[in-house]
Amino acid sequence: MKQEVFERIYEEELTPIQRRILHRILKGKSYTAIRGDVTVWFDRKVYAGNERDQLPRSKRTILEDLESSKKLIDPSNLSHHLKTICEQFEVVDLQEVIKQFIIYRPQLVSSTTLKQFELLETTQFPSGATNSLYYQYRHPIEERCESYIKKVGEEAILLRIKAPAQMGKTSLINRLLHHEYIKNIQAKVVYINLDDADEQVLNKDMFYRWFCANVSNQLGLYINEYLEKQWQPFLGNNVNCTNVFEKFIFPNCQNIILLGIDNLHRIFPERELQDFLLWLRTRHENAKNNQIWRNLAFILAYSTDGYPLFQLNLSSLYNVGNPQELREFNTEEIQNLSLKYGLNWQLIQVESLKEIIGGHPFLVRLAMYHISHEEMTLEQILNKAATHEGIYSHHLGRLLKIIRDSHLTESLKKVINSFSPVQLDPIETFQLYSIGLVTKKDNKVQIRCQLYREYFTTFL
Repeated sequence: MKQEVFERIYEEELTPIQRRILHRILKGKSYTAIRGDVTVWFDRKVYAGNERDQLPRSKRTILEDLESSKKLIDPSNLSHHLKTICEQFEVVDLQEVIKQFIIYRPQLVSSTTLKQFELLETTQFPSGATNSLYYQYRHPIEERCESYIKKVGEEAILLRIKAPAQMGKTSLINRLLHHEYIKNIQAKVVYINLDDADEQVLNKDMFYRWFCANVSNQLGLYINEYLEKQWQPFLGNNVNCTNVFEKFIFPNCQNIILLGIDNLHRIFPERELQDFLLWLRTRHENAKNNQIWRNLAFILAYSTDGYPLFQLNLSSLYNVGNPQELREFNTEEIQNLSLKYGLNWQLIQVESLKEIIGGHPFLVRLAMYHISHEEMTLEQILNKAATHEGIYSHHLGRLLKIIRDSHLTESLKKVINSFSPVQLDPIETFQLYSIGLVTKKDNKVQIRCQLYREYFTTFL
């Protein structure tokens, strides 16, 4: 359900009684408590003022019985309202209604309700799962991406989602591919995760055919015979790949195709595959004047933290399409996420976490995952955050290897030894920023969070 539909139902289509019932369920109240709550069944003006005298005798009796606790509202009456609430939100049960509130109005959902409806038990280790209840929107990034892909078929579409590792790229690309608008226009969705590509595939002789076969298979097209007979090596891989789409895929698929390529950075170190980036660019440019290619929209997601490890000519991706760089969570978003995990953190707890790890999405969710499963307290996590015993040891160890392999040790030392922004060589700035270790301020940089300062002070 789209947010605008949810908001319309919540704000406009529920009756006052239904809204009051729903609010109490979201607060964790039992059905018995709701049935006996006069403030649910009668407007405040009625039971607190002279308007009660204008009630029919039967309703005045009900009001008096509720006030004296002699009798509860009939169970069938409450059941009727609950059923109607579900029908309004177009779902089959109340748990599905609550899931919508977790997504769009998490501040209204209590931890008691999450436990009652067994929604805390569904918490999973942070991942890029589609339609996760624990996905946290980052406004206005999602809105910009959604607005852009709604132009598919009308304009040339190439969306580039980039950020260091574990910032939420896979979650976002999956949500966009399964967006309600894409379903409504009956577009075909193809998702290629280059992490699924074996090492033997990542070469010019196999990659292009693997790519074409992967796209075709997901569209339900049998392409093996075409590849055997029509692939002509002397034309080059880019021309052959273009021919596959123009002569085989497009004629056999009349729908718009939304093609998501995740972890595109897997091919960055492979010099002989750099031409594939050029193919993406030229197909996008061609779509600006060619309606056939306009029916193929690209969503690309790739990590930037590997930039320093290889010599990469990024000109093929530079200034093409619509680039979106994911940012960290802000204070409000972290607080909303805590509600989804049933933690209901106050501002002091959010700020304690931010002081150490900033708003890094994976690090924030990892902390909440462990706390919600009662494995550790927030204090325990923060005390060991920068050690090999802490929950962030794998994340920090991976960054340490990148720093050492890319010979950025001395550059990072300059940053962590200063408590004010420092100026570095532009290439060093670009590399440290791409890894996600620093933030920029004018032409200077500073360490992104206290976690990185403590860890790299110890181990560099």
